[in-house]
Amino acid sequence: MIVSDGALREGLIYDLLGRFRHEDVRAQSVADLAKRFHADDAHAERITDTLRRFLPQTQFSGGLADEEEALQWLDWAARLHEIGLDIAHHQYHKHGAYIIENADLPGFSQQDQKLLATLVQSHRRKFPSKLFKDLVAPWNRQAPTLAWLLRLAVVLHRGRHGDPLPPLSLDANEMGAVLRFPPDWLLQHPLTEADLAQEAAYLAEAGIKLSYC
Repeated sequence: MIVSDGALREGLIYDLLGRFRHEDVRAQSVADLAKRFHADDAHAERITDTLRRFLPQTQFSGGLADEEEALQWLDWAARLHEIGLDIAHHQYHKHGAYIIENADLPGFSQQDQKLLATLVQSHRRKFPSKLFKDLVAPWNRQAPTLAWLLRLAVVLHRGRHGDPLPPLSLDANEMGAVLRFPPDWLLQHPLTEADLAQEAAYLAEAGIKLSYC
């Protein structure tokens, strides 16, 4: 996809104006899109809270350039990951990605929208490793890890209720993760354990190892 000079300038101008006013116009664009497609804000907040706990426990080769920026992208992806449900439940992650990549999102360049769309499309089912190769640096290297962190948070909030998660320990890097729960918690939540087993199988196909105990 060719990005026009005009589109790049427009995205840069929106970004600079937002930062000058101490706000980010992109956040408003995400909020508007989430509202238009009836996304569940409370559910997204819970997912973001879990990602906020996970990100500092994750090691990135070469280091993560900006943890705050990475969390911002994860928050936006969490807010938009279910917008495809407004079209159809079947493959809704792909519907959501299409909407994001082709929507008019002030403040976002086309490459930005591609990054956000890739995170949304990657949040469930088969892990599409090939998609990340088309992203600009450093996201072509770091976004896959962000994507499967998002997947884990989505799985852990499968019940969609407001009950807080138990204290969790995550030991993660780009090759995989070990997720530790309090004693007997998984025995008391068999559906979550079943979803984690399925998630581990999906990630294993992409060469990512997920274990939990």
